[in-house]
Amino acid sequence: MTATLIQGKPIADAILARVADSLRRDRLDPLLVAVACGNDQASAAYMRRQAKIAAATGIRYRIDQVPESGGESALR
Repeated sequence: MTATLIQGKPIADAILARVADSLRRDRLDPLLVAVACGNDQASAAYMRRQAKIAAATGIRYRIDQVPESGGESALR
């Protein structure tokens, strides 16, 4: 049995291009909202990546920051 190396970037790029084309064709204007609680650097990096991909595909993106001490009531 031999292994096959799969190049993920070209596959991901093709998927994102199809999403962008579909949004333009169907004249959709989606919004993705991320909710951030606290100051976690890994989460911040993840959200920056989300924002970049959203911009590339025509999806509006917003980060709603809630205080770490706010608890569930801060989400309402």
